[in-house]
Amino acid sequence: MSISTFLKKVEELLQTGVATEHSYRSALEALFLSMNHDITVINEAKRVSQGSPDLIIMRQNILIGHIEAKDVGRNLHRFIKDSERLSPKTSEGLQLNRYRNGFSNLLYTDGLSWYWFIDGNLQNDEPITIGKWDDKQKKITIFSDKFTQLEAIIKHFLENTIVISSPKHLAHRLASITHWLKDIIEKEVKLQNSQGDLRQQLEAFKKTLLPKLEPEEFADMYAQTIAYGLFAARAAQPENNSFTRFYAAQSIPKTNPFLRSLFQQIAGYDLDESIAWLVDECASLLAQTNMIEVMHDFGKSTRQEDPVIHFYETFLQSYDPALKEKRGVYYTPEPVVNFIVRSVNSILQTDFNRTMGLADDNTIILDPATGTATFLYSAIQHIYQELVSHGLQGSWNRYISENLFPRIFGFELLMAPYTIAHLKLGILLKDLGYDFETSNRLGVYLTNTLADAPDLQSSFAFANKIAEEGESANEVKHMKNVMVILGNPPYSGHSSNKGVWINNLLHGKLADGTLTENYYQFEGKRLAERNSKWLQDDYVKFIRFGEWRISKTGEGILAYICNNSFLDNRTFRGMRESLLNDFDKIYILNLHGNSKKREKTPERKVDENVFDIQQGVAISIFIKKRSSSKNRATVYYADVWGKSEEKYNFLDETNFDDINWIEIDMDKNKKSYWFIPRNFNNQKEYNLMTSILEIMKNSVVGFQTHRDKLAISFSQSEMKERMKRLMDVSINDSILFDEFKLSKKSPWSLSDARMRIIENYDEGDIIPCLYRPFDIRFIYFNDYIVDRPRTELKKHVKDKENLCLLVANQMQDDMAYTHFFVSELVTIDRTFRCSRGAAIVLPLYNYENPSKPNEVSMFDKTRKSSFKLDYINIVCQKLRLTWIDDGKGDQDATLGPEDLFHYIYAIFHSAIYRDRYIEFLETDYPHIPLTTNKTLFFSLIQLGSELVDYHLLRLPGSGGVGGNGGSKKLARPKSEGLSFPIDGNNEVDVIRYNASNDEELGEVWINSNQKFIGIDQETWDMEIAGYHPLENWLKERENRTLSMNDIVHFMRMVISLKETRRIIDEIDAAIPNWPIE
Repeated sequence: MSISTFLKKVEELLQTGVATEHSYRSALEALFLSMNHDITVINEAKRVSQGSPDLIIMRQNILIGHIEAKDVGRNLHRFIKDSERLSPKTSEGLQLNRYRNGFSNLLYTDGLSWYWFIDGNLQNDEPITIGKWDDKQKKITIFSDKFTQLEAIIKHFLENTIVISSPKHLAHRLASITHWLKDIIEKEVKLQNSQGDLRQQLEAFKKTLLPKLEPEEFADMYAQTIAYGLFAARAAQPENNSFTRFYAAQSIPKTNPFLRSLFQQIAGYDLDESIAWLVDECASLLAQTNMIEVMHDFGKSTRQEDPVIHFYETFLQSYDPALKEKRGVYYTPEPVVNFIVRSVNSILQTDFNRTMGLADDNTIILDPATGTATFLYSAIQHIYQELVSHGLQGSWNRYISENLFPRIFGFELLMAPYTIAHLKLGILLKDLGYDFETSNRLGVYLTNTLADAPDLQSSFAFANKIAEEGESANEVKHMKNVMVILGNPPYSGHSSNKGVWINNLLHGKLADGTLTENYYQFEGKRLAERNSKWLQDDYVKFIRFGEWRISKTGEGILAYICNNSFLDNRTFRGMRESLLNDFDKIYILNLHGNSKKREKTPERKVDENVFDIQQGVAISIFIKKRSSSKNRATVYYADVWGKSEEKYNFLDETNFDDINWIEIDMDKNKKSYWFIPRNFNNQKEYNLMTSILEIMKNSVVGFQTHRDKLAISFSQSEMKERMKRLMDVSINDSILFDEFKLSKKSPWSLSDARMRIIENYDEGDIIPCLYRPFDIRFIYFNDYIVDRPRTELKKHVKDKENLCLLVANQMQDDMAYTHFFVSELVTIDRTFRCSRGAAIVLPLYNYENPSKPNEVSMFDKTRKSSFKLDYINIVCQKLRLTWIDDGKGDQDATLGPEDLFHYIYAIFHSAIYRDRYIEFLETDYPHIPLTTNKTLFFSLIQLGSELVDYHLLRLPGSGGVGGNGGSKKLARPKSEGLSFPIDGNNEVDVIRYNASNDEELGEVWINSNQKFIGIDQETWDMEIAGYHPLENWLKERENRTLSMNDIVHFMRMVISLKETRRIIDEIDAAIPNWPIE
């Protein structure tokens, strides 16, 4: 068929008046077949109804490209532009977006205008238009001069060979199709009744593994399993270019009957057509991938040399970057894995007299969070090499069936990594010569390690198969004498594993009611922490599981790489005590790498993580001996610092016994049982001081909104406008969810909150708050917007004259301890930057109504100092002073609450104090030393008073709380050498600091044209509360326009920080020696 004939056919169809885009498929098919007789054109109406392009072009079963045809006269250019949006607004734009991302070779046409896309990129900016339909004349005006261009494009389209050889390219294409597949599966699940296959599979997973599994999550899991199962099967046969989904099902090893059953469903001829065509597209994509090239040089940068696993990380990055964090899924570099496996093997030989190590026939091995089986893979390789070294390779095939399968196990909760694990181990065993003509299965089970498998009998076979996986895992969990537990458990602070079994275990309760080690107790008493949620992190639960399982066996080794927070975080002291009680030896190889803490090596060089994560990690090995009579474990410790490559080399080249382990003296460490070395030289003098909580009453954690973008604004007027929008019933909730980045999974209800605002709106609830050091914002302060408003603090500061001391109760090591500040306002818990604790707020005065102690009016002026009487008496006796109940003393014979507040504030800002007691400040509320030197005492009061005023951006004065000094803001920034000299739009865009030869003339640029001048490097770098205040204040305002008040506020901050440095030096100069006398 010529182009002229094709146009004639289109014209005839249009003249009928009932033609649709589907009417032209036959004409298009004939046109393409006339241009190339070697091709096959697939035109299946049912397939198209499920979202497939209209025509698929094949040559000898090899995919050439896709053609999508639209109705003549549709605005294709509009759809193309819409498809380039992140979230297309039209259904046609969304469809084309998916086609462009999913298909490498695509023609897009209405029959008259033609566009060609390669890898999603438009090849012709202007359409090739071969005709125009005249609706009045009912005829097509033909542009024959364009025929040659169309013929050329079709020729190139048909000759274009789709070959993917880049991992990123494949990951992008595979991720696009998988996203699409997920959406279709989710839609089908929601449409199906209870008898539908997908619906039944969803219910099976809910009943057996994931009780809260939603259709969206199920669709995600199912789509990933299909896509990555196909990839892994293709990777196993990189030279097989005839790959199909049917071949993939045949390649599933007999070592996993459950997985074979699942893939038989996927590969079956009766697979629902709604997803079958996309599964075929996925298989075609893989068939046309040069797998040898894709796998080439994989993993060199992260030392993850297994290409199947490394590609999964690349795939996830394209598919869903947030999924890794959500599920705590991080794949372990092979140097780490191999070091742990070698170490366990060595310990088995030396501590347990098992000369064959991991190859010992009686040593049962379990990875309870097996993921993609990297640890089991390494263990099997090690066992094989051990047999070879003893000349036993000839018995390998029989050894696997009789000695390996019965004692090596893995548990995995997620379908995609579970699938990969089986395919990967199957490939390994095949490469090592294993004959799969056996009914023995590999003991990697789809199960939740942290929950008991439910009893389930279902009429649906798929549910029973999952239940059988859980029952087999339960036998391993409860009946087998597991000797070695190893792996990389997930890290997820917001754990979704909240089952009764593991929660009871954490709290020291076994299933039969027996009491055991309790992570929530220390020295027999419940932990006093206000928030012990970190004990709910998944890695903690896996350590508790491993501890329980080894204790049940009576001896063994637990070896994990995991989050290193438990080593020295105060909240974990009950956990550490439990581990000390249950094990005999504990080895900690701290790999550090915490970018949140900006960790540096001891030489102050860059320290990198062995994973691509922010949280520091450690290899922890716990050893329990059956015959031991020790009451408490001996703890050994070593550090590994440096760049990731240096750490990989260390782990590759160093044996367990060659490490210079340091024994930690637990007798000096009984207060918290730290698993890292500590300097306790000054502990005695620190313990003789008084804790701030023993001095002041009414401490409270800063408020928590859990939705800052909604609850907090930069100005009062901005919050008023926000409240108007919330009360505007014409605005849909979904718009506000997107606008304020609200979580749809939170139990908090936006609809309920809006209703309560409409009913109870009070403009007086919009109040200023301290958001970060020097950063004052506005909050709508009530319990239907703010989750934890801490109203007990509000009554003491709202419309009151008061000061609040801000301290931290825990800190991370390797961060300068600067976590003290002052506020006159309600304060958010994250005023301090710390990954463990929060800002603890202690008001100086408590406002009370004597007749109604629980009611406080804004007009109430009755206030009392929050200092405890016992401490007041100690201070007054030591210094021979008389206490007054309010304000300041006379700097001679009397002492007031504000004096004591200022003395404490000065002490906390001594650089020597912070350095001298850093080990204790990191893990406890700060303690205050008390001088008996009256001259020194009053000097420190004066310096502390100045510092308070500067931190509140007030002119230093003698007016006291709310008085003269507090009534004026810092003035005349220009007189301090500061300026903002260049006119412009004042928008904060790219923030950078430029040093100057004259350090007083350092520049802070807020965009390409405007800058502040007169800021020295030391002031710019200065840290308070874990933040760099100047940089952080500007970053919080990126893409915002600074007002005149903002500019002056920033300059006042600069003055305050400069003066802070001066006063800190004066405080240290004033104190003649330490410990203070």
